[in-house]
Amino acid sequence: MARRASGGRGGAAFYRRLIERRAREGLTWAEAASAGGTSLSTLYRWAQRLRAADMPAFIELAAAAPARTGVELVLASGRVLRVPEGSPPEGLLELVQLLERTC
Repeated sequence: MARRASGGRGGAAFYRRLIERRAREGLTWAEAASAGGTSLSTLYRWAQRLRAADMPAFIELAAAAPARTGVELVLASGRVLRVPEGSPPEGLLELVQLLERTC
């Protein structure tokens, strides 16, 4: 197994760089472990640790705005036209007539 040159093996920064290299170069986990001079299980363990460390402890959630209601028109053709609340009424009659003519 190839050994890595001295300089901080065993620290988070080393394993973060090794994992980034694995992704960048498309190495398998086993290839990355070999290139880093470490065992596959150690590399996996560090990947889990680093992933957990990167996750925020709390995620703020915002309540979604209540769904707006509108009008649902079922045309004689069976087509359904959903008109959101607040839509301008201009042209609605013409739209309905056009949809009914094309059926």
